[in-house]
Amino acid sequence: MSAATAANVRMVVFTQEHRGHGVSTAVFYLAQALVRQGVRVLVADLSLRRSPLGALFERSPTKNLGLWTPGALTPKQLPQVLERVRQQIAGKVDC
Repeated sequence: MSAATAANVRMVVFTQEHRGHGVSTAVFYLAQALVRQGVRVLVADLSLRRSPLGALFERSPTKNLGLWTPGALTPKQLPQVLERVRQQIAGKVDC
């Protein structure tokens, strides 16, 4: 990815087929690295599984790094919920 393209990235999505692949840990450390670069980050955990992200965030609270776990959503609900979250986190993290 070129620097010009990287500057325009607003969302990165990680997925995994099965538990235990380390995706939650990778997401957490990538988010921390982005915060150290001056980016405000919101991690949205949409997995509906018991994720280690909550424990990672509790152990290492980081300014400008937020975790959002909305629970079960239908695809139709997602745009409205995301807009509500954008309003709630305005000025705290980017999304």
